[in-house]
Amino acid sequence: MLAIVIATVLLVAQGPTPQPQLNIKLPAPTIIPEPPTKCSGVDPELLALSVKSVARAGKYDLYTVTAEVKNVGASAEPTNFPQEVDVFRDGHPVATIPVAQLNAGQARTVSTVIEVPQTERHPYFTFRLVDGEAQLPAPKRCKVLHDRLEVHL
Repeated sequence: MLAIVIATVLLVAQGPTPQPQLNIKLPAPTIIPEPPTKCSGVDPELLALSVKSVARAGKYDLYTVTAEVKNVGASAEPTNFPQEVDVFRDGHPVATIPVAQLNAGQARTVSTVIEVPQTERHPYFTFRLVDGEAQLPAPKRCKVLHDRLEVHL
């Protein structure tokens, strides 16, 4: 069984070349503080999610969204540690992107471009990091604190 922790994804938008950036107010970043104490095991968590830009491509708005995933545990993830980011739109899967192994204290920023029809306002997205932490023996895993980050565009 896979443990769930949220994060972001890299998607490549298909279609026309994006127009210049739109001059609209972007949502404020969501930032979660790291736990006050480190666990001795592996502890990947999603710590930040932000909308970096919006561009227009034909009838679509392209939102560039980034998330930071960090192993806040004191141990490196095993080399065969399964880890991916899933993106859901209104509860439906949109994309799955693998996340490379993280050493203790190491962070990675992953990003995605989300294509939204211009006629649709404020769609709801959930970013989730799915990993193999639950499969590790008890001393090597930590309690999952941050299992979901969401954004309304």
